Amino acid sequence: MGNALCFRQSISTADQAVLDLKSLKKKLDSISRALESKIVDGRAVVKELVAQGKSKRAKLVLKQVVLEEKMLCRCEQQVFQVESMLLHLSEQQTVGHVVDALKDGNAAMKELQKIVTVTEIGILMEDTKEAREKQQQIEACLAQIQLNSDLVVSEADLELEQKAIDAEDNNKLNDGYPEVPTSIPNGATEKKKHLPVLVGA
Repeated sequence: MGNALCFRQSISTADQAVLDLKSLKKKLDSISRALESKIVDGRAVVKELVAQGKSKRAKLVLKQVVLEEKMLCRCEQQVFQVESMLLHLSEQQTVGHVVDALKDGNAAMKELQKIVTVTEIGILMEDTKEAREKQQQIEACLAQIQLNSDLVVSEADLELEQKAIDAEDNNKLNDGYPEVPTSIPNGATEKKKHLPVLVGA
């Protein structure tokens, strides 16, 4: 019993109005279907009475059919009004939810503004700026170290380079002079035999 009371209290006025309108629409739909069935049956009876030559009876039944058609028309209009009201209530409920969400968001924003002041934000921004500058300095140092390591040449590489230069210089010198003979030609030996012998005075 207590749970039912709490549930009823938790239902808002708009929710209750929606429930009532939906219940009314169901009743109107039921009445409309009943009227449509009576109208169809009444027209069939009118046709039978006319065929039997009972015109007076046919007129009475026809008047009843006309009244039922007017009731059906009013019932359909009421159904249309109920559906329009339901749609309007649904839109208003959506707007209400949006407004509540905006209020909650605004309240949360105010609470955050109380927690984080403008001064604290400025300090955070300054710390972020300093950290970014330090990172840039570190990256510049790393780039300079990489450049210096590319320029460093070992002693072994210098010796190899010097030997290559010396070999190239020797080749150039040898190309400028004729080759030194390693043996005595035959003609030079014969000329040496016919040279006069000098006697000392």
